[in-house]
Amino acid sequence: MNIQFNEYEIELQQMQEVFNDIGVDALYLSHHELAAATEFNAMSWRDFLTDARVREFLESELALMQQSSIMKMMKDIDQSKSTGQAQLLNTLIQQTSQSKKKDGPIFIYSYIPLNEEETYAPNVQTLQSDPFKVDVPDNQ
Repeated sequence: MNIQFNEYEIELQQMQEVFNDIGVDALYLSHHELAAATEFNAMSWRDFLTDARVREFLESELALMQQSSIMKMMKDIDQSKSTGQAQLLNTLIQQTSQSKKKDGPIFIYSYIPLNEEETYAPNVQTLQSDPFKVDVPDNQ
C-alpha cells in the first residue's frame, strides 16, 4: 500500500508503514489483532482501516486476490474429483459478480390517492393510464 497521506496525517502514514511491514497477512487481521501485534491501539487501527483511501485499496487488493484464487482453481478443476471444490469455485464466482453490481438510488413508484384538497387543486392533473406501463404484444 502506498497512499499519500497529507502532512497532518502522520499517524496514518506510520500505521501504513507498519501495515506494509506485516505483509500480506495484514489483509486478514482485524483492528484488534493489529493492535495486539503493534504499538497502535485498536481504535487507531479502526480509524485507519475505515479511512476511504485505505478501504478502497483493501477492496481492490482483496478483489485481485479473489480473482487469482478463481483462476488457480479453474486451472486445476479438470483434475479434481471434489464437488466441494466446484461448489467453492461457484461461490467465489457468484461473490465476484455480485461485487460488480452498481449501487445507486432505488426508485419505488407507488400510487397515492389524492385527498379532497388535492383533488380540486387547479394545478393537479389526473392520469387515466399508467405512465410506466409498457405494452408488450402477445406472441400468437
